[in-house]
Amino acid sequence: SSLISTSDRSKVGSGGDGAEAQVPYCIVSDEFAVEDESFRVLLYPRGRFGGSAASAYLRYIPRASGDEVDLAWKLTLVSRSGAINSGTASGGETARRPLGVVTAGGLPRSNTTWSAAMTFATELESVESTGRTADWGSTIWDAEEVCSSLGSIEAELEMTVFARRSGENSLALPPGGALGSVARQARAGDAAGTRAFRSGEVVVVVPRDAVEE
Repeated sequence: SSLISTSDRSKVGSGGDGAEAQVPYCIVSDEFAVEDESFRVLLYPRGRFGGSAASAYLRYIPRASGDEVDLAWKLTLVSRSGAINSGTASGGETARRPLGVVTAGGLPRSNTTWSAAMTFATELESVESTGRTADWGSTIWDAEEVCSSLGSIEAELEMTVFARRSGENSLALPPGGALGSVARQARAGDAAGTRAFRSGEVVVVVPRDAVEE
């Protein structure tokens, strides 16, 4: 899990329940590693683009240009406010309360967990319509509940790395990275005799065993 903290002083309004404290636009977790790949969690308490729902994104931190990783993950936002017992000098253990999501939360269905799979790449090599991105998230948590939990909120993650590559560059010969991905998608559609690729679609390939789980 990764404790979400911030030094960001940009403000978008007050917290829930009439709190006087101002709410940062974006709260960034500490950097953490999974199988030698580095990530951060970005929390937008009032949404990435404003609104009544909060957003949480997973951001990839590549070591070098051309690095990319195929990844599946489950994300749960948890509030740890309030003590279970106060019999110790430190105040005892804190209660764990998962924050609910307002949709099915992906596969498998959940009312507290959001699941997804993507190819993470550098920003220059990301093409979201072919399942390649530098960060990916969802806007499915209640903003007021998230705002009222700030200061005690954690992001819990289960992550699986399926493959890693380096040197993926659109300017290489033959092209790799974003340009290579678009070309492969177009060739696959032609070979299968399916309809043409449509701009704006998001095509995500998920290993069969990940879906079955």
